Amino acid sequence: MGTPVSRILGIDPGTKRIGFAVSDEIGVARPLSVWVKKSKAEDLREIRRVIEEEQITEIYVGVPYKLEGGESASTLKAKAFLAEVKAEFPELPVHEQDEALTTWEADERLKAEGLSPEARRKKIDAYAAAVMLQEVLDQRAARRPSQD
Repeated sequence: MGTPVSRILGIDPGTKRIGFAVSDEIGVARPLSVWVKKSKAEDLREIRRVIEEEQITEIYVGVPYKLEGGESASTLKAKAFLAEVKAEFPELPVHEQDEALTTWEADERLKAEGLSPEARRKKIDAYAAAVMLQEVLDQRAARRPSQD
């Protein structure tokens, strides 16, 4: 039997919604779902449900930095969310990933699929999480020695 598949969860924490994406066995991120934020306790319970259902072994939380590299109010909110996730799930590695422009890229992809603005709004957070997680997976693949 081969080594167990690492399942990575990408989380895009917004002010109103949380987007989830997961990695598959071949290193591709796919949008999973969007959770409308409720309370901190309910939000963390939903994250736990996703972790258990998807058999997650590692988490990346998107933190938006300014394009010039500085922090904004959104950066600080995302870092606070990251700290909550780390505290709630000490059994899993939880990492920060810069998610600048992921929402823009996700919106462009959804526009290309011909979705209306309303339909895009319902899916964008999960797609942004997938864009962010794919960046992580691509960086990892680039660092791996080739199998030739």
